[in-house]
Amino acid sequence: MFPRETIFKNLHNGLDDTSFLNLPGRKKGKVRDTYDLGDSLLLITKNRQSAFDRVLASIPYKDAVLPQAPDDLVIELAARYIRLFEMITGSDFRVEESTPIKERMRENLRKAGLL
Repeated sequence: MFPRETIFKNLHNGLDDTSFLNLPGRKKGKVRDTYDLGDSLLLITKNRQSAFDRVLASIPYKDAVLPQAPDDLVIELAARYIRLFEMITGSDFRVEESTPIKERMRENLRKAGLL
């Protein structure tokens, strides 16, 4: 972490424009400029942070173990999800009965690399 004085002293030393490079294929963005160099792309991040970058920098409860939810809450949330799905899609919510839900959930978490 930098001291506040260092940050304030260097606030105006950031890069806010890359046009001085005079490279072809420039796509100007608020946060970064992209240059298409033919066989590769050059990305230059400027002295600005996007809301997306800010959100990614601080993921709440990352790696925290969440408390066990009561069964009645899980059932109620599932029912709401199903109603919402049916309202949005206009079709019935169907579940394959071949595999128990807990096994399907574990398999999906495994595929996502979360287990």
